[in-house]
Amino acid sequence: MKKSPINILVTINKKYINPLIVMLYSLIKNNSYKTNVYIMNKDLEKKDIDYIREKVNSDLITIIDIKIDDSKLANAPVSKQFPITMYYRLFAHLYLPKNVNKVLYLDPDIIVDKDIMELYNLNINRFCYAGATHVKGIVKLFNDIRLGLSKKDPYINSGVLMINLNEIRKVKIKEKDIYEYIRLNKHKFCLPDQDVLSKVYAGRIKLIDTKIYNVSEKMVNSYTYEWIENNSKIIHYCGKNKPWNDKYKGVLNKFYKKYSCEIFNWLGVFKWRIGHMIITNIIKWIT
Repeated sequence: MKKSPINILVTINKKYINPLIVMLYSLIKNNSYKTNVYIMNKDLEKKDIDYIREKVNSDLITIIDIKIDDSKLANAPVSKQFPITMYYRLFAHLYLPKNVNKVLYLDPDIIVDKDIMELYNLNINRFCYAGATHVKGIVKLFNDIRLGLSKKDPYINSGVLMINLNEIRKVKIKEKDIYEYIRLNKHKFCLPDQDVLSKVYAGRIKLIDTKIYNVSEKMVNSYTYEWIENNSKIIHYCGKNKPWNDKYKGVLNKFYKKYSCEIFNWLGVFKWRIGHMIITNIIKWIT
């Protein structure tokens, strides 16, 4: 019996094209499944989508471009760190094909370092989302008070989400209800998309293991690099500390560098540049 492809959702702008390519490359290196990748965006051109297809270059991956009209989100709080694309995942059930029953959302600033089929096949019947939390203690209490969450309601990180599209369609939380919630509560928001997701879908979110499926640099103090290397499946570079920046702080950028060097062949480019400089200087010295 032919297996159905797994469904991956990403939301990006032009700034994250190369990180997305690295993420997708890490995905196919560790997961040999046919995969539909839905890219929700507002401004990627055909040449951008073609570039992603060319660099990933795998028979396992089918790239599907989904354009979003974000005029209805004109009043939503955004910033350089929190672009409008972060809200798109909230409307996946409206924009993805009706025959897509579930989808795994992944931020582009992620490395998939192991097989993730166990996460994809997670039983989330009666839940709309499954995600990990990065907060506890006083921060959890602050979010509970700020958003009106109960103690049992998780505040989840939106970078890795198993989305039960069927259940969301049944619940029928309308697009206008989400816009209205944003309009009335945006003055309370700290991490806008996570705030909306955690509150609007409170009681319909299942927790997954953070240290396995959404490990970040902040967790290295609790789990050694070696433990993460052997056990964690998804590395998430959340916040401003990105592994493609020279000023990255921490050790988990080693995962990103490994896959980035393979897909973009930075070492080859580096050697070519060094060789070119040496030859150029020799020619100058001779002449």
